[in-house]
Amino acid sequence: MSADLEHIRQVMREADCLYTNDQVEAAIARVGAQINAELAESNPVVFCVMNGGLIFCGKLMTHLDFPLEASYLHATRYRNETSGRRTVLESQAGSLVHRP
Repeated sequence: MSADLEHIRQVMREADCLYTNDQVEAAIARVGAQINAELAESNPVVFCVMNGGLIFCGKLMTHLDFPLEASYLHATRYRNETSGRRTVLESQAGSLVHRP
């Protein structure tokens, strides 16, 4: 299915802004502060669910002030001839170590 670029632009022009960028950034900072308070003395692994969580995870990690390991989980859909639709989860554990 090809995307009609003009239709995409029309949707963007007509879309309502629910939250400003500043409101989103402030919410991410609050989540980061709460995680710092609860997990700063542990050794957490942060999993980003690709592709939708990439931007949020990256912005959130800039607010985390303790060492952690980060990885990703990629969920994808594909068609299997014998069993129909399946969800596949792929992970790359320990791919990034964050030390502030």
